[in-house]
Amino acid sequence: MAEFKRAMGLGGATLLGIGALVGAGIFVLSGRAIAIVGPAAILAYLVMAVVSLLTAFCYCELSAAIPKAGGGYTFAQVASPGLYGFATGWLLWIGGVAACATFALAFSDALTPFFSVPWYPALAIPVVVLFSLINYRGIKGTSRAQNLMTLSLLGLLFLVILASVPRIKLEHYTPFLSQGRPLDLLYVMGFIYLCYVGFELISPASEEIVEPERTIPRAIMITLAVGTFFFLATVAAMVGVAGHQGIKAVVGEEAAASGLALVEVARLSLLGRYGALVVAVAFIAATLSSLNAYILAASHVFHALGRDANFPRLFGLLDERKGTPVSGIFITMAVTIALVLLNSIEVVAGIADFSYLVGLAMVNASVILLRRKEPDLKRPCKVPGYPWVAILAVITSAGVAPFLSLDSILYGVGASLAGVGVYILRRKGILSSRRLKRLERRSEELLDDLRRRR
Repeated sequence: MAEFKRAMGLGGATLLGIGALVGAGIFVLSGRAIAIVGPAAILAYLVMAVVSLLTAFCYCELSAAIPKAGGGYTFAQVASPGLYGFATGWLLWIGGVAACATFALAFSDALTPFFSVPWYPALAIPVVVLFSLINYRGIKGTSRAQNLMTLSLLGLLFLVILASVPRIKLEHYTPFLSQGRPLDLLYVMGFIYLCYVGFELISPASEEIVEPERTIPRAIMITLAVGTFFFLATVAAMVGVAGHQGIKAVVGEEAAASGLALVEVARLSLLGRYGALVVAVAFIAATLSSLNAYILAASHVFHALGRDANFPRLFGLLDERKGTPVSGIFITMAVTIALVLLNSIEVVAGIADFSYLVGLAMVNASVILLRRKEPDLKRPCKVPGYPWVAILAVITSAGVAPFLSLDSILYGVGASLAGVGVYILRRKGILSSRRLKRLERRSEELLDDLRRRR
């Protein structure tokens, strides 16, 4: 039987998370956030960092206790086999695919300073195919590409932040909380959540990471710390240099133009078109880094769903030679392309936000479910302040979802119901009672394996 190959250490796992966290989201979403609530966008990013920290604690415990491919889906499946586990995996997969589409369309946006095309998917679709093929070739090639793009991005962003400091105007930070309507801050917090979920992408690759029990919790915390620094520093620099009205003028009413806000800040802070060119290159690197990371994570979640017979077993196959989830990669690619054809960053980002907010709330709840189901399970890393931190993680993740745009909620609910429909069809049709028992047996076998490690 084909198996994953452990070839990623702490550095690779951390850069995978950082590449998704400090990726295109900082370009695509930060300008929009400032345009809506002004300097209070800094507060929104700070609050969501705390919310994400609660979820990160849950992921550290679950990743160390259950270092298996599939990430949040596998955790939920072990905690509660059946519809609960499937629904969690479905939401995380849909969130990942929608994020892939978001960053593929953002890639087209990133090329605007160089040339533009009348139909963004013409540029987005080829890059989705290219990075799907890179992922198919194996984790070593994927990791090398990810590391190069992520390090380039961090270097360029740090350069912009440093260059912005002498040109910051303190009056741009006042008034701090008076921009927008009262609920706009909650709306902004909801849609920037996509920026912070990058650390979640580390755990689906557990079976390709060396010493995952130790490596993954450390990589998650480093990723979140580095990401929070760059988010806060970049947004503060954008507000300080260009001001709320300056950013709003660039972004306008279209979410698709948000990525150009940071390019404009670079023009102002680095004195001219050369600074803008540097950040435009960073924008391209960011979109590719995020796209690569989300294809890797989403394909592993889909593989785990097929491996556990929630989908036909064909969907859970690994390539014998490369050790990559071939079905997961190419089905993720196909659905990503379908979402790219919607040609709306705002729509696909909204689907990703809703799916991740609800899906991660279910993963956080798995900490509580598994503590009750398997109190003696070896947990090398535990959630501090249990159960209150885990409960807060559930409440804060799910509690932000209702404040997303109505379109995001409707599309997200529709995608969730589609997943429930798939599960019911499998259960009543192809997925016989015999296969349901096999699914439960698979969960028990995984638990037995984890118990033997104690």
